[in-house]
Amino acid sequence: MKVVSVQTMRNIDTNTIKNGHLSGLELMENAGRECTREILDFLNTLDKNHQQSFTVLCGSGNNGGDGFVIARHLQKFSSRPVTIYCTKPIDQCSPDAKIMAKKISALTPVLPFDELTFLQNTIIIDCLLGTGLDRLLSPAYLQIIEKINSSNYPVISIDIPSGLNGDSGEIMGAAVIADLTLTIGLAKTGFFLDQGPRHCGLLRCIDIGFPSSIISAENSTAQAFFQLDVRALITRLNPLGHKYQKGQVLVIGGSSLYPGAPVLSSSAALRSGAGMVLLARPKSSLTPAYHALIELCLNANSNQFTPSDLKLIETHYPKTDTIVIGPGMCNDAMETELLESALHSNKKLIIDAGALTQLKKFKHLFPRQAETVLTPHSGELRRVCTDFKIQADSETELASQLAQHLSIHIISKGKFTKIFSPNGTYQINTSGSPGLATAGSGDILTGIVATFTTNRDLSFYEALQAATFIHGFAAEISPHGQRGLIADDLLELIPQAIKKISPFS
Repeated sequence: MKVVSVQTMRNIDTNTIKNGHLSGLELMENAGRECTREILDFLNTLDKNHQQSFTVLCGSGNNGGDGFVIARHLQKFSSRPVTIYCTKPIDQCSPDAKIMAKKISALTPVLPFDELTFLQNTIIIDCLLGTGLDRLLSPAYLQIIEKINSSNYPVISIDIPSGLNGDSGEIMGAAVIADLTLTIGLAKTGFFLDQGPRHCGLLRCIDIGFPSSIISAENSTAQAFFQLDVRALITRLNPLGHKYQKGQVLVIGGSSLYPGAPVLSSSAALRSGAGMVLLARPKSSLTPAYHALIELCLNANSNQFTPSDLKLIETHYPKTDTIVIGPGMCNDAMETELLESALHSNKKLIIDAGALTQLKKFKHLFPRQAETVLTPHSGELRRVCTDFKIQADSETELASQLAQHLSIHIISKGKFTKIFSPNGTYQINTSGSPGLATAGSGDILTGIVATFTTNRDLSFYEALQAATFIHGFAAEISPHGQRGLIADDLLELIPQAIKKISPFS
């Protein structure tokens, strides 16, 4: 899906109306209706104590118009009280917003902002300012936004958090800190730049009916993928398929210090739908939670990999579709041999964690014949780039150059994880939550990636996108909240996330 500038989004909106596809009022009605659906779905992530009412804050422009429609639909489909405030009298709103304001004012009063108070345990819906903000906010708006941010209540921003520049991600004096942003039509460039990631919270893209022909005629600043994009990649399973057709994954990793990391990866591969998962790790007293996981019988007298282990592991290459190497590794000599062996194989390869530190020794083995992906976090990416003498001003440029240099894919992990192809182009993942900042989360991602790369119906690039989104989405739907989420929880959430995204789970 395209990521666009504010002006490009304006062009799409204008051309949709001008060419007679939909009127401004129809677009506004669609936006309000679809945003309401997402708002009601968001309530499932909150305890009932924190969703006792709605407070809809409307500006006088079309962003406020969306808010008036949302308020009307919330009154219709929710039993919770809805309080509406507008920055100006209704008669001073934009033409379409004025029509929508009069519809809701016939049902409930639209209050002026000098009366603004928040009911206890309300949900704030921010429809104050649209994406066109390009100047510092007035003192009145600064005061409103400060009141929102200090309220300690959940905040949902419509189209963009008010006060955030839609192109640059700059803060125009102050900006709403949203827990959920419902962007209309297409994602805006500013979401992913500067302060954008800090202020957007969870991100959803709302389809309000802009014709694909008009969207395709406009340029984009980047590419991102949302739930609808991933849904298209998860298709029916073959009713006649067997376990080998569903894909076989081999996970190599672990050490006396980190015996659990490869267990998390291999368990995640199972929960993502692999037909068979083999785990190769040194001796450990830690028992995998799933009996379906096949653990190779390595040297029982050593808590490190041995030469005989390598020979046994290599006997399983022929039936393996994807090899994972690195989770829990600690950079010893035998691990170097294991990585070299995996690189020499003709299998799809995921290089993660401990194996990333060994990569510089095998520059001569790139490009590989089979698809390869690295999964570094920020620090690992910079270390690998230093190893290969790659320099750039940003992590995006570093990852792009590294992907091209080695002819590989890269999953560069972060708030908005980016997936780079060997030609340096990239896609931005839009799922995820702060709950993923927990030990073992990356190991879970590696396992999901492994399974999806065995899918013969997907390109390698598509498989990486689907897996990354599911990983982030699993965290979003956590019943444990975000503070208490641990990597082990994600294992049970993976199939739930897939089921919520696709009817073919």
